[in-house]
Amino acid sequence: MTVAVGWPRLGTLPPWCALVLLLAAGGVVGLTETRSPTIFGMASPLLSAFHLMAGLLAFGIALGVANQFWRLPWRRPTFSIMLAFFGCLAAGWLGGVSWPNSGDEYSYTFLADTFRAGRLWNPAPPDDMLFQAFHVLVKDGKTFSPYPPAWSALLVPFRAFGAMWLANPLLTMLLGVALTGAFDRLELSRTIWTPALALVLLTPFTLFLGGSLFPQTMAGALVASIVWAQLTDEARPRAWRKLLIGALFGLLLLTRYDVFTVVVL
Repeated sequence: MTVAVGWPRLGTLPPWCALVLLLAAGGVVGLTETRSPTIFGMASPLLSAFHLMAGLLAFGIALGVANQFWRLPWRRPTFSIMLAFFGCLAAGWLGGVSWPNSGDEYSYTFLADTFRAGRLWNPAPPDDMLFQAFHVLVKDGKTFSPYPPAWSALLVPFRAFGAMWLANPLLTMLLGVALTGAFDRLELSRTIWTPALALVLLTPFTLFLGGSLFPQTMAGALVASIVWAQLTDEARPRAWRKLLIGALFGLLLLTRYDVFTVVVL
């Protein structure tokens, strides 16, 4: 009688076990972040190599459980969308990114407050150097933000109710809904697009941006909405839908110039 001894194949691992390993590998990657300084001191080639190995391990595990993905609740798009929403809230509140952490975010908030006051700019301060701030410009007697206005305009009602932390989580949900609609229009197998939707919505970068005050989430939601509307219009042409697509392109231009340029080209 012979007994086969060896490591279990990744494809035969229970989903919960594979997820635990995947999260553990992600945690190791986070702990060995190679930007200097790390928690172990300055970055080194050894840590960089270990970082890469941990990333490959996480990638391998993800591939190994791909065929068992149907067992996971992420097969339902609503689960991924709601989990992303609460993940963005957690990133914002627990990660401390739901307030203006950077000069960019301060400038967006500054412009939102300017719009709330019924102005496009503010008077220049008495001393330009004394009141100088990153990404808030002073020129020709005016103090203003150099950024496109759409994101700040969207923040105005949230700012008025003291709930700016809610804007991007809601936009992350809109991103998920628009992607779901676009995938449906492409008539792809749910086995293919439901994991893809989860990978888009539940990556740390998406959750971080969804908890912050950066406009990238709004730009992503607009692009996904444009694709969804375009695919729907190709199936059932309507004049109002073409006007909607044009309006979405206009909003995208007023949100992120660079994203607009990439989409148009």
